[in-house]
Amino acid sequence: MPRVRREQPPYKLGLRFLAEAPDGLSAAELAALVGIAKRNMLEYIKIWKEEDGLIRVKDWRKQKRSGDPTPVYALKDFPDQKDKRKPAPMTEAEKQRRYREKYGPLIRARRRGQRTGNPKVFKMLLEGVKK
Repeated sequence: MPRVRREQPPYKLGLRFLAEAPDGLSAAELAALVGIAKRNMLEYIKIWKEEDGLIRVKDWRKQKRSGDPTPVYALKDFPDQKDKRKPAPMTEAEKQRRYREKYGPLIRARRRGQRTGNPKVFKMLLEGVKK
């Protein structure tokens, strides 16, 4: 893998964008601002973080669907500042609760319709379910 040189324009440009973003930026956001591929931006982030010690993980953002949270990078405020820890994954009980909150009314309506044999019950309850 080719090494990134510090005199290349994305090196300084990326640091400038990080300095101007008080809430930090993810690797994808930073790559879009600088105009390079995300994979290349991850190489710059690795150098800024590990070799130069200029940036840190400020926060973790949840994905819209599923998957691991995304790290949000920011410049260090002082030299010995630590990265924020990655949040623990959701437990099975949390996943079950989230599923039941979202689909509980549908499941209950279907069961009620099956018990009574009246399909109108199912249809009426579907209209009241939030999407």
